[in-house]
Amino acid sequence: VSKQERLLREFHNALQNNNIINPQDIEVDEIKNYTQRRNKYASDLDSLMDWDNHIHKSSPICLLAVEQEYGEPIVYFIKRSNDVLHEPNTISTIPAGEVDPDAYSSIDFKQSIIREFVEELLGVPDIHYGSKHKNSETERRLRGHISTESIEIERTSFGLLADSPRPCFSGLVYVSDPEVGQWIRHQLQTNWEVSSLRRAELPLDGIPEPMKNDVVSTPGLFTFLEGLRRLEETGSETGLDIEVEH
Repeated sequence: VSKQERLLREFHNALQNNNIINPQDIEVDEIKNYTQRRNKYASDLDSLMDWDNHIHKSSPICLLAVEQEYGEPIVYFIKRSNDVLHEPNTISTIPAGEVDPDAYSSIDFKQSIIREFVEELLGVPDIHYGSKHKNSETERRLRGHISTESIEIERTSFGLLADSPRPCFSGLVYVSDPEVGQWIRHQLQTNWEVSSLRRAELPLDGIPEPMKNDVVSTPGLFTFLEGLRRLEETGSETGLDIEVEH
């Protein structure tokens, strides 16, 4: 049984022991004495929220926004494939990954997003990361644009799901240079994790329909709205009046 499965079982047992049926009735203080395993991995809020020195397994997920030569940016979202273990066939955003301090990979969020960007969106297979010396030309060019700030990666917010100790760091991958944006659009090639890639040009005429149905991913919708909020703050016209309560 996986660590995640044990945590879910512990959480469900805590709800049963406290006769909690409605999720809205959950009070953390009432169940925390029944969630020792979760408490071990999510010991305090400050350590969970630390982007630079994160010590827990977590899930960074970003909204991709690409500037055009004329007009407002294009934003992208996806339908996840049926082959993924976590949230198959749901609407979400991309790139998204996982940071595990216990694994061989770096705990750096930015590097994790870059890795997932080239794997999920730019056609670089994940086996590529078996060796640090096999850097593709696509990845080198992407990193070059990031170093010159033609592509910016930033955290937009932080969230926790009630049934998991893995925090969600939402972010924005913003391609601010239209010429680089054109290159990115020509390079887009999704991997097996993605069933379909969808785009929406800003300003939006309301939230896109796929983002409003029952199969939307909670982290995906959260990241989509937070990304739009951040774009609005930097001067883009999103077409939406977004207020997120934290």
